[in-house]
Amino acid sequence: MGAKLGPACEQNKEKESDSLHGHLAGKRLKDFFQTNNMRKRMLQIISLLIFATAIILSVLNYLRFSSDYTQKSAKNVQQLVEQVSKNVENYLDGIAQLCSSPYYSSSVMSLLDRESHSEQEALEKRREIEGYLQQVMMSPRKDIIGAYIISDAIYYNSRTGHSSITNDYTNEQWYLDALSSDESILLSVHPEQIGSSSRMVVSVVKQIRSLQDNDKTLGVIRIDANYSGIKEICDRISVNPGGALFIADTNGNLIYSNSLLPSSVTTEQIHSSAKINDFCIQKFHGTNYIINSQTISNIGWQVIEVNNKAEITKEAQATLLFSVIFTVGMAVLGVVISAFFINKHLNPLYKTIKLMEKVENGDLSVRADTNCYDEIAYLNGEFNSMLTRIQEMVIQENQLTKEIYEAKYLQRQAQYEALQRQIQPHFLFNTLGTISTLAKCDRSDEVISGIDQLATLLRGIVNAGKEISLEAELKITESYLRLQQLRNEALTYDICTDEVDLSYQLPALTIQPIVENAITHGCGSLQEGADIKIDMWYEGDRLIISVYDNGSGIEPEVLSLLEERLSTAEQQGDDASSSGIALVNIQARIRHKFGGAYGIHVQSEIDGGTAVTLILPRRS
Repeated sequence: MGAKLGPACEQNKEKESDSLHGHLAGKRLKDFFQTNNMRKRMLQIISLLIFATAIILSVLNYLRFSSDYTQKSAKNVQQLVEQVSKNVENYLDGIAQLCSSPYYSSSVMSLLDRESHSEQEALEKRREIEGYLQQVMMSPRKDIIGAYIISDAIYYNSRTGHSSITNDYTNEQWYLDALSSDESILLSVHPEQIGSSSRMVVSVVKQIRSLQDNDKTLGVIRIDANYSGIKEICDRISVNPGGALFIADTNGNLIYSNSLLPSSVTTEQIHSSAKINDFCIQKFHGTNYIINSQTISNIGWQVIEVNNKAEITKEAQATLLFSVIFTVGMAVLGVVISAFFINKHLNPLYKTIKLMEKVENGDLSVRADTNCYDEIAYLNGEFNSMLTRIQEMVIQENQLTKEIYEAKYLQRQAQYEALQRQIQPHFLFNTLGTISTLAKCDRSDEVISGIDQLATLLRGIVNAGKEISLEAELKITESYLRLQQLRNEALTYDICTDEVDLSYQLPALTIQPIVENAITHGCGSLQEGADIKIDMWYEGDRLIISVYDNGSGIEPEVLSLLEERLSTAEQQGDDASSSGIALVNIQARIRHKFGGAYGIHVQSEIDGGTAVTLILPRRS
């Protein structure tokens, strides 16, 4: 039974399958956009124009609508903040009006303007003033929690039954401020101790002046109101998620706070970013916020509402998303309709293109349909006429090509055989001359060795005009070098064949004539021993064979003439003997065999030797 695959293997197979499908889909998309198909290119251009127009319109519509909606929402919120500011201001004005109530009671003003001369008078004065303060406390406003008149004594009426003013009130700043101003002074929200607990209180104080002598100060009246009155006004405003509502005094202290802001956004950041009596948009930690601000007149408090812009505009975004989806849907419909009409009008053209593909594959018997409309009918008619003319021209061309090819082949074969015939007598004459010289010098052992070497050479010459292995060519070359050593004992040579395939096939007598040329022309004038180095290696897809001699080098003029003859060796043919046969002969044979990219290159310096490089294809 077969083993079951584990979950990990199945997951890997699923991942590989998903990856393969994704790769194929990506390849199809890439092929679609890189196609040379006119129908697809037209569809791409039309689709691009339609979708670009839809996207641009959607983006511009979104930006404009979002900006307008944001501005409108911010203005609506600004009106709401102004209303909150007005309500708080009216609330505080109501408290401040209570501070002016003593002026409406002549008895209270008279008592405050009169000194008590006995305890009884002081007691009566306290009873009447505190009775008046009790009436103040009994006003319809339930948020008033304490009323105080500070004159020759502290007179009060409080819901807690005790005074919140200390005996050291004369040194407190609110009291000093009240004495120095004719206006009502607002004490910011502050805690008031009630036994072991406390509550937040807002107070208004005002200086009381005599009705008879306006320069005479009778005392100070203070009204304490519960903070819940302000809180109730502000709590009527609902705070959106990610938003907040603040009231801060002139020192930046929070009087009211209802915040749903993230902890990373601080009230200090909001307060410092808010504009006076206006709105602004600020970004905190990548989120845009609309900040509305309004200052409460006379007291300088600042009402600040913060809203997350995304939360405010989410309804607009939903509307815009629907608009974008609708626009994209219409764009897709436009592309589909365009594709239908493009296919309908281009199908006759593509039928002609398919016929062209058949013609490209050699079928000249096809003909295009001319029963269509507009320019395509004219195109198909001309296409059919062209095919008829091509058929006639192909017949003529084939006959002419056949004749030319046969003529060139015969000419090329004749040139190649002539070059082979040239090298054989040239080499034999030089070799026999060397053996003859040895015989005249009575060097019989060397003559015998030379004859053996010559036999090896003659076996190689028998193969002239054929291809032989690199190993056989090197044996012929070495036989020639040994023959030369019989004439010149100072001659040395070195043949390096490391990592080269010696079974490589090349025309016979390719390397030996280069060596012969090096000894004859390069080293012939040396007083000391000549040195020949033969090296070979691979460079990419080429086989490099280098023959170096330490001779006197070639004069620049002669080298230039030689390079010119080597470059035109193929055209010289039977006249190659006029160039000295050797290098030009080899160049012609190599290029006839392997092509113009291969052959001989010569580098030489005066008194610096000569290097002849033979470049062959790596594989014969």
